[in-house]
Amino acid sequence: METAQRGLFLQIVLAACLAASVASAQDEPKRCRTDALEKWYCAIDPRGTAVADKLGRIVCAPGACAKSEEKEKEWMCSSVSGGNAVASPKGPVCDGECRAPETTACQKI
Repeated sequence: METAQRGLFLQIVLAACLAASVASAQDEPKRCRTDALEKWYCAIDPRGTAVADKLGRIVCAPGACAKSEEKEKEWMCSSVSGGNAVASPKGPVCDGECRAPETTACQKI
């Protein structure tokens, strides 16, 4: 009976670890994304980020992006290649300048 409990415990721990890794992988910044028509777009900058805007278009930036916490919840991104962007109550904080991502910073694959 004790062996069966250990086996069940191990299964639960493994399932929890797998679920946590999948959730964190979905939150990671991505250089490439698909749009609503399942067409792929990648940031031209190899250290850049691609995100979907509120219209579903893929827009890109040279650095990381964070959603503003205002009503519009627009993306703001670092103007620095590979730079960070973090959401805060006063608005996103970015390496370099915070700027809106653009379709012109993406390449269709």
